[in-house]
Amino acid sequence: MIRYFARSLGEHFRAGRSLYLLTVFGVALGVASVLSIQIINRNALAAFKGSVAAVSGEADLSVMGRTPSFSETLYPRLLQTAGVRAAWPLYRVEVILDDGREAQSLTDRFFLEVIGLDFFAPMDIPWRGKSGDLSVSMATPGWAAVTPSMAEAMQWRIGDCFTVANGSKKVDLTVGALVDFQSMSPLASPKLVVMDIGQVQDLLGQQGEIHQIDVKVAEGVSIEDVQTNLIARLDESVRVVTPAQREQQAEGLMAAFRLNLTALSMISLFVGLFLVYSSTQASLVRRREEFGLLRSIGCTRRQVFWLIVGEVGLLGVFGVVLRHGAFYHLR
Repeated sequence: MIRYFARSLGEHFRAGRSLYLLTVFGVALGVASVLSIQIINRNALAAFKGSVAAVSGEADLSVMGRTPSFSETLYPRLLQTAGVRAAWPLYRVEVILDDGREAQSLTDRFFLEVIGLDFFAPMDIPWRGKSGDLSVSMATPGWAAVTPSMAEAMQWRIGDCFTVANGSKKVDLTVGALVDFQSMSPLASPKLVVMDIGQVQDLLGQQGEIHQIDVKVAEGVSIEDVQTNLIARLDESVRVVTPAQREQQAEGLMAAFRLNLTALSMISLFVGLFLVYSSTQASLVRRREEFGLLRSIGCTRRQVFWLIVGEVGLLGVFGVVLRHGAFYHLR
């Protein structure tokens, strides 16, 4: 039976070549869509974790607002909490790189994430090369540090200017230094721009507001105890979370997005299954006489059944191999 299967396979392929090729392509498309969506889901979460690790990697706790921002008056109260060794505020804002051309859609826009930091806070900022006198960053309007990969992609050099937009605000920024967050976390976004927090609030944000405070706990003090103290001391307008809790919250926020993408990918998989089913049905109709002859010379139903299953399985294997071959070739 195996010899017959091997000999007849080539003849059946030549007789219905277009149908077989369409089936293999459908399987490859279905498998590729499912795997690509899974890769997108994992990369999105990994990019978030990488950015958190790059910017807040040294923090034991983070104070986040229940609204997009909260008053910076909470910062002195936080520093006075028992068990807090150090803390530094952050201000985040997403901007659009304005190249002077009118974009037709949002997909044509190039987004950057500007992070306002206190450069004199006790945190490790991965400067690339000589960062120079950081007091210049506060004295120079629009002073900004960009990642090396961003500078290379945009062909920026130290001293070059670029324009960003946040709503109706347009601000000219100057490349003052390079900051390599990817050296601390390889999955960190290359689209991070670092500025003095005061300048970000003044030029792109809102004075007196911050988005986050990272906290370093004193040695020998339990993180859980400090978290409890901060929750009791600060307003209900903020929440105090650990890095692990932030990742869990991000996974929860992305759950619906990931579910929608997975459901869409399943459509392609179902199309592949439908093509396999259709080709199998057409093959059964076309080969009724062949199966009848096999039964008349002594083949059992089980042998005929496994002959069909083997052909279907081989089509699936070809589809998977085609998908993997195309993936490695494109990569």
